[in-house]
Amino acid sequence: MGWDVSEPDSLAERLLADLSRSTHRRVEVYNSAMEGSGGSPDTLANRMPRTMALRPDLILWVISSWDIDPEKIKAQDKAAQGGLAGSRMLGRVFGKFRIASILTEFLFRSQSVYMSAYLKNIREAARLQENSISEEDGRLLLFASDAKTIIGHARAAGVPVVATFLPNRAEADLFTMSPRPAGIDPYRLNNDVRSVMVSSGATYVDAVTELQLAPNLDGLYDQLGYHLNGEGHAVLTQILAKALKGGEVPELSTHEHGQAERMQQK
Repeated sequence: MGWDVSEPDSLAERLLADLSRSTHRRVEVYNSAMEGSGGSPDTLANRMPRTMALRPDLILWVISSWDIDPEKIKAQDKAAQGGLAGSRMLGRVFGKFRIASILTEFLFRSQSVYMSAYLKNIREAARLQENSISEEDGRLLLFASDAKTIIGHARAAGVPVVATFLPNRAEADLFTMSPRPAGIDPYRLNNDVRSVMVSSGATYVDAVTELQLAPNLDGLYDQLGYHLNGEGHAVLTQILAKALKGGEVPELSTHEHGQAERMQQK
């Protein structure tokens, strides 16, 4: 949705400007994202008739781990913030002066502190949630069912769906960690989402492969790590615009558009 990012700096506005400029076509981008649980697949599935009433030419679906398992993310967030209990204590003492807020932002901005708290408490979060492999598989199956409904609505109307997975800050930091924590596969969700999307008939853009090459990957997120900042929106826009113009969507392909222009000139 663009949490805490100005509208001109958001993915929707940047993508509109980029595609319109490079394809020399009138491109409109409608941002249908919603805050919180409004972005979960079951809610999206229920909203699809209204979305399709807008008669879109393409649906671009940016998926996060929150969409797949919001309760797990809530548990991880609670546990990770527990690793900085001192900042909460300061909050009770100095809260009215906002010192705790500033200190928390400073501590979370440190990659080492942020990841230390995240990794230290991630297993505790899983324990509190009684998070087994079978339960994770069950949530993925539910996500796959909702995705099939969403993509089915679009395909029935002849509307292509392009999907991508956007990792949160901790998930993204795991790509570049060395050594990587044992027992954690940072690419699992990306691979699972790709499998679900492709089997449901969507076109998949692997944003993770390019995103992890960003020179300041950790700095693309806000201090709590679940939302891209303005710079992050700019990087994601470049990745998605490149894919959309690279032939995945014929109507937006700059290569085919250039050929058509040359044919008209002849």
